[in-house]
Amino acid sequence: MASHGHDTDVAAFCRAFLTRAAGLDARRQDQLARAADHFLFVKCHVLGDDGGTTAVSPLHLSEAAFRLTAAMESLLAGGDGGHSEVGRKVQQRAAMLVGTDEHDRLQVRNTVGAGYAAPSAYAHGAKDKESDLHALRSVVRRVLTHWVVQAAYCTRLSGRHGGRDGLVNLLDDALLSRLLHQEHIIGPRDRFHADGGTPPLLPVALWDPSQFRLAGPPITFLVAPQRGYRSPGSV
Repeated sequence: MASHGHDTDVAAFCRAFLTRAAGLDARRQDQLARAADHFLFVKCHVLGDDGGTTAVSPLHLSEAAFRLTAAMESLLAGGDGGHSEVGRKVQQRAAMLVGTDEHDRLQVRNTVGAGYAAPSAYAHGAKDKESDLHALRSVVRRVLTHWVVQAAYCTRLSGRHGGRDGLVNLLDDALLSRLLHQEHIIGPRDRFHADGGTPPLLPVALWDPSQFRLAGPPITFLVAPQRGYRSPGSV
């Protein structure tokens, strides 16, 4: 997906990304591997090597939306309970984690929300529920990258923001504290970008629901074999 002209930028991104990933404990590396597995499954079995909009296998877009939201749940669900509550919190936490401003945070929340709604609506008979798969994948790519940055940062914190669910606690608290958001989310993100961690590929434009209609046979919740840690690459 990257031209030779991007070689230096890709190398800088990988160094910055893997430096943070190397600081994760075994549990967080497992979270990352599970999320990356869902993300890469969609890339390889739905979008194909060219990242196009045409599905290249019988796997339908409804399951792709499920897998992309599952990737975010692997990273952002924490120890929360009921499914509807998890969905709402993942939407909010993803928006806080990757949103660049208020408008972008709303776009991220709405895109993730549509990703949750699409497979659920199909399962209940709404066969043409709209969701932009490329927009959702773009959000998940950002979540994967910035989760690594934030998780590595939180390993150095103590108390509520440094324990098992330290990152999700921080994202929840940052909803109500501009200071926390600036110091503990924006700050680490800016330092990551300064180290070369700016993805060299242009981001996919968010939210164009006319591009996709999720339809097809009933969803099959396949579970891909879990492998060892693998980097999502230039996510």
